[in-house]
Amino acid sequence: NSLRFYREYFTPKAEIAIEKERVRWLIKYKETEVYLNLDNVTTPPLGHFLEIKSRTWSRKDADQKAIFLEELLELFGVAQEAIVTKDYIEIVES
Repeated sequence: NSLRFYREYFTPKAEIAIEKERVRWLIKYKETEVYLNLDNVTTPPLGHFLEIKSRTWSRKDADQKAIFLEELLELFGVAQEAIVTKDYIEIVES
């Protein structure tokens, strides 16, 4: 939907512009399909983020995939203190 649609349908009190450049890969690791998104958030200038996504089918599946994704982050050398669990809008607002 267009920005105009969202403005008219939701009538927000404020708007925050977030622009990013994204490179995306679909990989299969341990028989599980995972999307790796490498984002460069340019507006506001927040820098680079690695986002890992996988479909989940139940709460139990989500819990298992959370452990699985932690393993992937460790494999990529991402330090525990560098992990961000907020959305971009939450980062900008904080």
